[in-house]
Amino acid sequence: MITVSNENKTRVDYLVYKQVKECNELLKKASVILHDTGDTDSTTLDNAMSHLTCAVDMTTRYMEENA
Repeated sequence: MITVSNENKTRVDYLVYKQVKECNELLKKASVILHDTGDTDSTTLDNAMSHLTCAVDMTTRYMEENA
C-alpha cells in the first residue's frame, strides 16, 4: 500500500520533471536563436552562449538522473 506522502512525492517529482523538461526545450531554442545572430565578435554573447550551453547540460543531466 502506498502512503499519501509517497503519492505526493511522486506527483511533485513528476511536475518538477515536466517543468525542467519544458525549460530544457526552451533553453535549446534560445541557444539556437542566439547562435543564429551571427555575431562572432561579441564576448558578451559568447559568454551568454556558454551559460546557455551549461544550463542545457545541467537540465539534461537532471532529467537523466530523474527519469
